[in-house]
Amino acid sequence: MGCAITFVAVVAACTTHEDGRSHPTDDDALVMPQADAKAGTLGTTGGSASTSGIETIADIRKIPEYQNCDEAAAAVNNGFYGPELNAELGDVVVTAGRFVLYRHPSNPAQNLYGYFVADPGGGPDSGVVLSLDATQTTIFDVGTHLAVSGKSTSYFCNTQLRATAINQLDDQTEAVEPVAVSSQILADPALGEAYEGALVRLNRGTVTAAPNKFGEFQIDGVLFVGDLYAYQAPTKGDVVNITGVMNYSFGKRMLEPRSDADIEILGSR
Repeated sequence: MGCAITFVAVVAACTTHEDGRSHPTDDDALVMPQADAKAGTLGTTGGSASTSGIETIADIRKIPEYQNCDEAAAAVNNGFYGPELNAELGDVVVTAGRFVLYRHPSNPAQNLYGYFVADPGGGPDSGVVLSLDATQTTIFDVGTHLAVSGKSTSYFCNTQLRATAINQLDDQTEAVEPVAVSSQILADPALGEAYEGALVRLNRGTVTAAPNKFGEFQIDGVLFVGDLYAYQAPTKGDVVNITGVMNYSFGKRMLEPRSDADIEILGSR
């Protein structure tokens, strides 16, 4: 067992730059893009928190309201949709490192940090964004096992777990293996839902569009690859294997490589 960390997260909704998006500023402070939102408080979802028996990320991912999130309805409720449910997860694994989930425009103490975490077995319905407030300064490496108490929520249809207490499990070392999924399934609005937040591997995809002004490139004409983490983007025409976590942002599913090591260039077409 490791040390226990307890905190409470409160945040106003995300801010954006003139182009309508948030942008990375350095390797350790990467902003997850979110849609514009009115000011609100994290956890104000329109539903009441309840004792729900949630013990795994799979339990969170299978909540019907999160699976069938309505972005228009979320937009009129400060970005939140569906119930807020108590969760007690005994063992989740960090699959992608810390980024800034929300950057307060004037008070860094109100920032929110995020990680991608997964149930140890990986696969579909295994991953979620873990949200932590700025008082939590410990950096958790990829592969770290955590016990997490918190509340589930959906913010602009991105399913998240807002932590209220974390305990690092030093006696657990099992790694999460990426699951191989095609670009067509990952990009599909319905089929891709099961892989949101999960660690995945895309094999032999072709880069069909070079990075746009937001740093996103496209694979096989269907799947966007985001720039939440720092890496060198491949060139249009490259055939690649890519490992990463699946994000949902600005109404689309995006694969997020975590570093250059997640991108293997096989050749070009």
